[in-house]
Amino acid sequence: ADLHERLGQTDQLITVCDTLLASMPLSAEQTAMTKVKLAKACFALGLPRAFDLAKDVFRHYQGQHAPSDRMIEATELLVTTYNLTGDNTECMHILGEALKDAEQQKDIRWTCDLLDRLGAIASEEGRGTEGIAFHQRSIDLLDGFFKKGAVRDTMFVRTVRMEPEGDGDTPATDTIRELLTQRHYLSMRHRALKFLGDAQAAAGDPASAAASYREAIASGENSFIADLVLPYAELGRILLAQGNAAEAARLGELARAQAAKQG
Repeated sequence: ADLHERLGQTDQLITVCDTLLASMPLSAEQTAMTKVKLAKACFALGLPRAFDLAKDVFRHYQGQHAPSDRMIEATELLVTTYNLTGDNTECMHILGEALKDAEQQKDIRWTCDLLDRLGAIASEEGRGTEGIAFHQRSIDLLDGFFKKGAVRDTMFVRTVRMEPEGDGDTPATDTIRELLTQRHYLSMRHRALKFLGDAQAAAGDPASAAASYREAIASGENSFIADLVLPYAELGRILLAQGNAAEAARLGELARAQAAKQG
């Protein structure tokens, strides 16, 4: 499976993964990793079964109280594949239930990721006001975590509920320490600001959208994180509609240069 994945042999990868899942005694983790490969391959071919596979992976890691990085990856797979179903309702429900779980665990990274995913879907569907509320919650949560204004690598504690394994056992809780780095914070806040601008534009408020895009650009330029995609083009479109062609053209050049640099 790994060889077919590296060589981009999608049809063969699907066949191998299906065979592994059907006939091999895989562990739960091996099953999840195989379904990740299979979901990505099915998505590449436009096969709607990718979403069902992504749901299985998401629920597996959610049940395992996986680290933030793994949950964010599983969320990315889920949201990427749901488009193939033509219906956002189930995806929104799954993300909404996961948000309750993330908030209960006090997992700030996964919580903010879910808020921004929910907000982005709402904005794409034309529900800009709802999107604004999700993204503002994400920004407020991040800013509240650094309420003293000091952005630094910071340890946070997640609390997870451990389910009973046998009859007579009672649920218990455990704590997991994870690191929220300065890079995490700056990347997450930049993305939330960009998505906030998208939501404000969808809600018919170009002035607020322009302000959010400007703040996202400023924070991105000051972060020195090379892979951030700054919303030059989005701000340029608003300014062009407002008659500021010169500034729109300048931003367009910056957007083209950014795209060329990032490949």
